[in-house]
Amino acid sequence: MKVLILDDYAKPREDARKALEDILDNVEVTEFSDPREALESYRRENYDLVISDILMPDMNGFEFAAAALRHKVTPIVMHTGSWSKDYITQFVLNGASDKVPLKVVGKKYVHDNCEEYKAALKEGIEGAVEKSKKLNSGFLRTMAGLVGYNIGLKLEGLDKINAKLAEKDDYLVDYIKAVYSELINNANEAANRLDNEKLKQRILEIEWTDPGKARNTLEYMHHFRGYPLPGLSMIMNMFPEESEAFSDLESIHEKMQDITSIIMDYREMGIAIPHEKRRYKKRLANQDREPIPMADFPVKLLGRQKFHQFLWDDQWKQNLHIISPGNNPEQHEKAIEEMLDIYDSLILRSMYRGEDGSLPLAGFFDSIVIKNIENYFYAVEQIRKMDSKALAELCLHRGLQEPDAKNMFIAAEVYHETSFLGAVIEHPNLEGLYLIEFGIRSLTKSNNWRSAQSILYDANNDVVIKNGLLPGVPFDPIELSKSVVDSSRKYLEIVGSNQNVASQVEFGFDFDSRSIVRDEVAKDGVNTSISPDSYHVNVFQSRDFKQRSPVKDYKIKEPQDASLVIGTSEGIDCVVIDTIDPIEYGVIAEKVRAHGYGIAYVSRPREDEGETPTKYQDINVASFVPDIDVLITGKGLKVMAHAYFNAMVNAKNTVLLEPGQLDKFGFESGDIVNYSSNGVRCSFKKKDGSEQVMYKIRAALNK
Repeated sequence: MKVLILDDYAKPREDARKALEDILDNVEVTEFSDPREALESYRRENYDLVISDILMPDMNGFEFAAAALRHKVTPIVMHTGSWSKDYITQFVLNGASDKVPLKVVGKKYVHDNCEEYKAALKEGIEGAVEKSKKLNSGFLRTMAGLVGYNIGLKLEGLDKINAKLAEKDDYLVDYIKAVYSELINNANEAANRLDNEKLKQRILEIEWTDPGKARNTLEYMHHFRGYPLPGLSMIMNMFPEESEAFSDLESIHEKMQDITSIIMDYREMGIAIPHEKRRYKKRLANQDREPIPMADFPVKLLGRQKFHQFLWDDQWKQNLHIISPGNNPEQHEKAIEEMLDIYDSLILRSMYRGEDGSLPLAGFFDSIVIKNIENYFYAVEQIRKMDSKALAELCLHRGLQEPDAKNMFIAAEVYHETSFLGAVIEHPNLEGLYLIEFGIRSLTKSNNWRSAQSILYDANNDVVIKNGLLPGVPFDPIELSKSVVDSSRKYLEIVGSNQNVASQVEFGFDFDSRSIVRDEVAKDGVNTSISPDSYHVNVFQSRDFKQRSPVKDYKIKEPQDASLVIGTSEGIDCVVIDTIDPIEYGVIAEKVRAHGYGIAYVSRPREDEGETPTKYQDINVASFVPDIDVLITGKGLKVMAHAYFNAMVNAKNTVLLEPGQLDKFGFESGDIVNYSSNGVRCSFKKKDGSEQVMYKIRAALNK
């Protein structure tokens, strides 16, 4: 295999060459330090593989890849260090990763050992080769190979990335160049006053970074800290002397290091470097976990008990049977059999003592419908297992002990097999405004409902602000909304809910005049021959959602005024985080908060490197770090999807966008934004963090 290795430093080239000799047969390596020379060779020779650095002077690795792939399709492995993460983020988020035969692999020093590095490199090569084969398939690709010219490879993603990365970092890069230029001049002046001629000569021969070649802070700092700064440190350690000039040199060197740390902290605040992720993961594995905060009695169960007492007075225990933690299922077998003699089906609801609203735990515990006593024993066993992977991850990242059966109550009650399932939330900022969502009860076990529909209802004026009903559905949105809202209000009154907190209420419904059965539910909606007169709503349970913070005298001019925003903020500076990797999210969140910024998490389901993440992974991650400042999600209302409910509970502010709107969200991971909201509308304004960096640099210079 004929391989081209490109890197402006010799050590990474040597590391890659040695690894290739171990993992490939009959490998022939040609090394280059200059991207333009490498490109000329690439066009002349028929290389089977390219391994390229990303950060290089004059031409970065993605620019090299775009120029190379316009000539012919060859698998390329981008060989990267930690400072290339900005480039990689752009590469993935702009969708270029699936359209070009590129894979990204960390350099040797970002791995724990040589074997791990070789394994990662081998995997990257295999992935790039596989992508190359797919892109080279077909008649046109075959003809392109014969004539040596690429046909039809889409490089818009790479071009977009390169255009963005060529931009200056506002005014910061020019300021940094000026600061280091002055420090370098001072270092050379001090060197000329040294007594040791050898020390003087070595310092004066240091090849400092050329300011003219660096287009942005990232490129300048990559080269400055790659050799010149470590080189000065090494030379001074080798030839120390007792003199005023050497003391001045030490002071200059210290300032260079301090300023480099300031810039690195700023540049790396929004990224997770591999060694930071390893340390974070290790810390999580070794942490001492705290117990989940527990109520004496499950809050949800207390609500169900009050509701049954209201309905049945002294007979409520015949319709609601409670299985306490530690109880043997056989103890309750007779009572369950008696209930099954009366009702066709029962539902066994999980009632965990820790699910009290202070933690986002909705949907992590099973509720199971039973029709016979054999189902009962199985259901109890399953509910007490509590084997949700998402719950285990949440506990890990929050430092909590995983729940166990000793805190799990189970409530058995009649199962109302309504045709529709839904949830309703009163807007915590806009009193009397209700977000209602429901769907057709699903026949499959993988999902409780399908064909989601939504209504935004203003109970103050008895009007529907936003009608999200499917076409052909015969519902009267106002009558349905009134029935749902009246039932939820009555339920919350009965169970004695906290009036200072907006609640989510789960419900099911059918029609009083004619109950819909499943064979009457059409594929895309409800059979239009049904003309109901009124609705029968069954409320199942409620959960605390958010503290009420009413906006006075609000007026809704457009539907998005009400559905877009939850929460109020006079203005908070946040760093945008856009990742579905919980370890990466945790690392970045810690750094962001250490710098005094809030967190704005963007939740968007996406394919990452060709693999489909676990369902709801993007939104589950939003619950792992407590109290995020702003949640931006593109799932409409989704007030009855547990994962989204949990994320909104965990966020101080939520911005609910439609999927198309989220695609146009103009901020990227690592951006600093100022978010403000009056509870009706919100605004994002990008902030330039360079002023804060300049202030810290000036303080370091004057120290």
